[in-house]
Amino acid sequence: MIEQRIASHVQRGEPVRLASVAATTIMRVLLGRATPQRGRAPLFHLCDARISGALELRNADVEVPLVFENCTFDEPVAIGDSDVRLLEFRTCTMAAFDGRSLRIARDLALTDTRIGWIDLFGARIDGQLWLTGSCVRGTRQEAHAINAPSLRVAGGVYANRMEALGAINLWGAEIGASLELCDATLSSGRLPALRASNLLARLDVRIVSSRIDGGIDLFGARVGGDLWLTGTKVGEREGGYAISAPSIKVAGGCYARGLTVCGGLNLWSADIGAGLELDGANLAADGRPALRAPKIAVSGDVTVGYGARIGGAVDLDSATVGGGVKLTYRVDDEHRLSLLESRLNILCLEVLPADLARINLSGSVVTSLVDNQKSWPKVLNVDRMTYETLRPLLPAKERIAWLKRDEGSDSPQPYEQLARQYREAGRDHDARTVLLAKCRDRTRRQRFLPKLWGFLQDVTVGYGYRPVRALAWLAGLTIVVAVCSTVWRPHPVTGSAPPFNSAVYALDVVLPILDLGQEKSYTAVGIGRIVVWIAVLAGWLLASTVIAAVTRTISRN
Repeated sequence: MIEQRIASHVQRGEPVRLASVAATTIMRVLLGRATPQRGRAPLFHLCDARISGALELRNADVEVPLVFENCTFDEPVAIGDSDVRLLEFRTCTMAAFDGRSLRIARDLALTDTRIGWIDLFGARIDGQLWLTGSCVRGTRQEAHAINAPSLRVAGGVYANRMEALGAINLWGAEIGASLELCDATLSSGRLPALRASNLLARLDVRIVSSRIDGGIDLFGARVGGDLWLTGTKVGEREGGYAISAPSIKVAGGCYARGLTVCGGLNLWSADIGAGLELDGANLAADGRPALRAPKIAVSGDVTVGYGARIGGAVDLDSATVGGGVKLTYRVDDEHRLSLLESRLNILCLEVLPADLARINLSGSVVTSLVDNQKSWPKVLNVDRMTYETLRPLLPAKERIAWLKRDEGSDSPQPYEQLARQYREAGRDHDARTVLLAKCRDRTRRQRFLPKLWGFLQDVTVGYGYRPVRALAWLAGLTIVVAVCSTVWRPHPVTGSAPPFNSAVYALDVVLPILDLGQEKSYTAVGIGRIVVWIAVLAGWLLASTVIAAVTRTISRN
């Protein structure tokens, strides 16, 4: 009687409401292939029923669309390896759904449904997969709450407002449109809460305003549109990064404004076709980088600012960014930022508090470097770094203090790079000041005798970058010798000596390359002899430093 009533409604395509029904009755109706009434499409639409027994339709060919609304299933629903036109569960309750290798010509919907676990391993869905508002309780221990590796969905997967108390496995799944997990709650212990490694989503992946405890695995995933993580909170994952997405490829951008991650974000070797936005994000990790993205390639901009906080290191070594890189965030503890060997267009740096930051820019190539004097880090390594423009181009003495924040490097390259900036800007005096600082820094690191010689060059001619000093020393030395020779007048060596002139005599003594006939015709006496000896030695040393400075200037030019 009940079977005939259900079959009649199926033929007319009308819903049927029953208090209870046996699963075997439903199976007999569905497998009986009810013939529709003329002008009507068959539809199995069961409402408000309690279904006793196991509903098993394995290896079946169900041509009638199936809709269960507000139904309760006492036992799991098993419909694996079957061909179904349409399958919908609306506001239902069931122990489990086994849809392994299921083939659906249209949509599969499990909306606003409470369910123990879902198995869609290898399923094929030619429409959409709807999980909106459902609660999957994950009653299978040490297994996934939703197990759907190698799932193929021609349309999108929509799981907004879903709650999953257990892991979701989408390994190797292919989604023809978007994957949406907005306002969802996922929780897992040992396994990643969302395992989507090698996922292919031809449009967007949207994990927005969700809470995910147990981490996200997107290793090797491919996203044809944008990856959205805006406002999502991701809790720590056992034994790995909270968000692990090495080698991910995103055709569009990765937008994660306000993202909160406890356990680190791993974007190693990621390829992002537009921009990477982490504005207002809060990234923290214990024992690993909070942001790990060496070898990342971003065609657009990378921004970590507007109130972003980082609790852990940031690793952007060997990164390639076509747009600007804006790193203006705050830290709470000793912080390391590394951009070793990176290729960047515009780099804007402001890590605060500055006295907690250690920044490594060694070997990086930057088109334009923009920083803030108040945010200069405690330690800064710019060895082998090259940049076309530096803003602001402060007075040389201030920028030298910037270079001296590198504690370990003894390379002259940072000084030469900075001097080139001043020279190209027409500020030759600043350029010479920087090169003078380079020589002083090199002398400071040498042994005693080379250091003494360098000190002499610095005091006398400023290593060739302060040539006016040589004139002052020569003039002063000449005056001293002239005064002394006036007080202690030298004695003529022969009776045919030319008339004595103290000024000419002083020049002849001080300048070893001149022969004015005075020094060899007169011999100093008394204290004047000591002064002449000192003047001759000082003259030779001064001449040597001048020659070295001139040689350096010629070779530099």
